[in-house]
Amino acid sequence: LLKAYPLVTQCTTTGVLLGTGDVIAQKGLEKRHEINWKRTAKFAAFGLLFIGPVFRNWILFLERLYGTSGAFTPIKKVLTEQLFFAPVLQLTCIGVLGAMNGHSLAQMEARIRNDYWDIMCAVWKVWPFVGLVNHYFIAVNYKVLVIAFVSFFWNIYYTWKMGEKGDQKS
Repeated sequence: LLKAYPLVTQCTTTGVLLGTGDVIAQKGLEKRHEINWKRTAKFAAFGLLFIGPVFRNWILFLERLYGTSGAFTPIKKVLTEQLFFAPVLQLTCIGVLGAMNGHSLAQMEARIRNDYWDIMCAVWKVWPFVGLVNHYFIAVNYKVLVIAFVSFFWNIYYTWKMGEKGDQKS
């Protein structure tokens, strides 16, 4: 499926991983008695319609920009990811998720003030290493799969951090 339908496969996988990560975050981290399926559906849709296409196109962009050869090419890719892509992506995610949840601009601004730095610190603890491994050792066709595998665990943290933690009843 990955070779025949790369975009559909990668986006669907990302949607499933975000949805599953949210369920695990709700049950495991937030200790909810009942799962908020509306929230889970939002995260799954976010992965399917936003994160999946963005990551696929980002990897293709890096391949075109830097190519695949050269000892320092993976380092250039990781630096570009972590200094430019990751900060913009996280701000965009806060905005898109905020809009999906009906938040006002003031609420999204508060989320940025309260959570953005924590999220970026977590990003920089995990993703540079993943990026180096991915760009040094993994073929282009499989890079999204590596990201998807690590994302499963990352998304548990992320959906917990970005989820609606205030309403513990639903």
